[in-house]
Amino acid sequence: MRLGLCLPLRPREGEDGFARPETWGCLRRELHGPLIEQLEAHGAFDEVVHRDIRRAWIRSGEVFIDGQPLSEQIDAYFWYAEIDRRPGTFHLEALKTLARKIPVHPDPWRWEIAVDKYRAHLALLDAGVAVPEFVLCDVATLSLVDLHEHLTPLLERWGAAVLKPRRGAWGKGVMLIEDPTSLRDLIGYIRATSGDSPDGGFLLERYHDNDLARWCSVTMLGGEPMYGYRKRDCKIAEMGAGKAKIFDADERGGEVDLARMHPSHIEQARKAQRALGCPIIGFDMIWTEQGPLIVDENTSPGNYPELYHEVSIDPAAAFTQMIVDAVTTPA
Repeated sequence: MRLGLCLPLRPREGEDGFARPETWGCLRRELHGPLIEQLEAHGAFDEVVHRDIRRAWIRSGEVFIDGQPLSEQIDAYFWYAEIDRRPGTFHLEALKTLARKIPVHPDPWRWEIAVDKYRAHLALLDAGVAVPEFVLCDVATLSLVDLHEHLTPLLERWGAAVLKPRRGAWGKGVMLIEDPTSLRDLIGYIRATSGDSPDGGFLLERYHDNDLARWCSVTMLGGEPMYGYRKRDCKIAEMGAGKAKIFDADERGGEVDLARMHPSHIEQARKAQRALGCPIIGFDMIWTEQGPLIVDENTSPGNYPELYHEVSIDPAAAFTQMIVDAVTTPA
């Protein structure tokens, strides 16, 4: 098998490529280097062909890189890189077009669901995974009558809600909504400045009081949990009224500690991974009176070499096996 691979490095400040975020991958050098070595030496592949889908162009349903159809250069494709998450973007179109010819992992249609907080929550809800109640509405057509008759009683029952960007932003734009008037004025602001629903809808999620000491994010590879972790205090920001959110202003990740995974964390994460079908995925969970509740789905989860070391897992070997399983398992 000829494996096509889009697995670029995520550089640190001072490293080559740091000034060009459009070229970034998702893995740091400590994990990236050993992983590439293991993949290129693995007996499952006759050849590993490095091809970045972000450099492609499309002609009559064929994806070209370096002047040749990519489907003629490789037999299967695995990608893990920073791409444009917005719906209908070129990166996703290139991946979907390539998938017409050869297997592509992660599946771009499933990935597109997983990266959208509304559609991911919907898929988890249908699969019986515990997620908060949520609302999606269109700010361009939502009337004051709708606000009074539907959202006001809902907010009164919930006590509080959070407004979330649908495709994630490191905690940026996540706002606490405690009363209908603040929601009314926020809707008015969006209408006055944008005139429509720039995020494809207005996503509200019920806020649950929870113990931040029991907040846990579970990193999954190929359907198996690698570890759970929690963010340190420097990555936690107040939203008001004693409520808090995870917030990473620099979008750099890090500042994490290993967290103990309860069996119910593992059960929910496995169900959620099966529902979304992404081989690399993470789930942020809060702990409520009913147990863990998934409040966020991450298509680029925390992969920290120091945490892999703490749980005695070789991350390069785990990634290699996940990629081999993904591209060699019959659909």
